[in-house]
Amino acid sequence: EAVEAAAAPVPAAQDGGQPRPSLKLKLSGVALQRAPSAAQLKRPKAEEDSELYTKNYSLPGDGRKTQRQKSRGVSSQYEKARKEFNDELLSLARFFTKDYEIFTKAVPKKLVPDYHKFVSNPMFLKKIQDKCVKQHYDSKESFMTDIRAIAKAAHDYNDNPDAVYKNPDIAPYADRLVEFANGEISSNANLNVKLHHLNAAADGGDDEDGAGADAGGDADAGAGAGAGAG
Repeated sequence: EAVEAAAAPVPAAQDGGQPRPSLKLKLSGVALQRAPSAAQLKRPKAEEDSELYTKNYSLPGDGRKTQRQKSRGVSSQYEKARKEFNDELLSLARFFTKDYEIFTKAVPKKLVPDYHKFVSNPMFLKKIQDKCVKQHYDSKESFMTDIRAIAKAAHDYNDNPDAVYKNPDIAPYADRLVEFANGEISSNANLNVKLHHLNAAADGGDDEDGAGADAGGDADAGAGAGAGAG
């Protein structure tokens, strides 16, 4: 409903003419709305703000703590499985020394002065045992790489025509160690179980297919050498 607003009457003209008619302003159409009061312009209460914020945004809260606890649990499980796997390898490495005692320790420099001229990084069973204690290995292959390094060093020195103290029987004997160790690693059921647990822990859960790297085969020997010399 239109609203009429009467304007103040205008005085008669000075020239004696007719007085000017009063003006009427019509504000049409839409009903007028009052401007919001100062009270209405105030921000919502703090409690309402907080409720609105937490409703629209998910907070990490306990979820973050739960994730950290889960991560620590997985890490602890992996460390335990790795230790058990290396303990099993340690038992095997000690067993190898019974028949292959010549490869237990580093070649003495006093007995073979020119040995390090041909072998820069010796490998021997005691060194492998120490690496087991430090939980260095995470697969059969990593362990066998060091076993093969013993044989490689034996060949590097004893097959070299310039080696002064070479012994033609040492390198073939080292090859037998590799063959023997490979057989023991492949057939050791308890070791396979430990490796299964290690792989499952590394994946953060149970691994029904777990097995681990096969230690068999003739992969290239790792760098570094070392061997026994009588």
